[in-house]
Amino acid sequence: MKISVVICTHNPRADYLERTLDSIRQQRNPGCDWELLFVDNASSESHSYIVELARSSGRYVREEKLGLVNARMRAIEETTGELLVFIDDDNVLAPSYLSEVFSIAQCHPELGVFGAGNLIPEFESKPPRHILPHVHLLALRRNKRIRISSDLNDHSSIPFGAGLCVQRSIANYYYQLLRNLDSSEVIGRRGKRLFCGEDDIISYVAVYAGLNFGIFPQIEITHLIDKSRISKDYIMRLVESHAYSHGVINFILKEHIPLRPKFIDYLKSLSQVRHGLFAANLKFAHIRGKKLARSFIFDNHLSPIDLASLL
Repeated sequence: MKISVVICTHNPRADYLERTLDSIRQQRNPGCDWELLFVDNASSESHSYIVELARSSGRYVREEKLGLVNARMRAIEETTGELLVFIDDDNVLAPSYLSEVFSIAQCHPELGVFGAGNLIPEFESKPPRHILPHVHLLALRRNKRIRISSDLNDHSSIPFGAGLCVQRSIANYYYQLLRNLDSSEVIGRRGKRLFCGEDDIISYVAVYAGLNFGIFPQIEITHLIDKSRISKDYIMRLVESHAYSHGVINFILKEHIPLRPKFIDYLKSLSQVRHGLFAANLKFAHIRGKKLARSFIFDNHLSPIDLASLL
């Protein structure tokens, strides 16, 4: 089996990217053939250092069309591995990461997609007390046991995008789905827009193809978290984006139209003031996200996608 390791990046922090690349170089005896592809997603000229960093470690390509899904589509086109492993530019892999991934892929051919059971934060600065209850939104998790499922409501078993491992056949179906969606206008992170949930779609595709998804505690990533991502403003944007993103995705995949917020919803949000103004603002951000999703669906005349038709 050949593994294609892919880093998709847009204007990364140099120190974080160097640590990511170092962790890939230091992989211990993966036991398989593997390649490294670096997809530079329209980074600005001020980030030209990434070309040198990337070429010193693997193969470099530049994708001019901004958006994570566009970078991933380019990666699927450019790679040849039977398993694709998507690494973010702020991920530090455990030294045994690739060897564990290879072993899991060999032992569990029923898995269309799987990922890290442990995504451990390394904060640039300590999160304030009022932020701590919400840091899970930064794609962090800790698990002591293997979780394998085909139940798309089992969110605790759906792998996150950091370190995501995808069978080639599932990557190809995902690619076709994105083409059908005109994904650059519908889903995916683009620049500073915090669209979330595009990773979940890969698990949906795997299930429709008759395969499972899962997470494994023996594969571990340290997630480097910039101090800007533990601010009140960022967390509120993230809550709104989660509600918006999942509203759009649930309509595309499940035909679930987000409900129009009712007066009682606003009252419930206002009642959170007793827990502090930030708690109330988070509730309002969630409502805004759902309203945005509903408007986006109707304004753009979106239609659900029949995943079975892609297989």
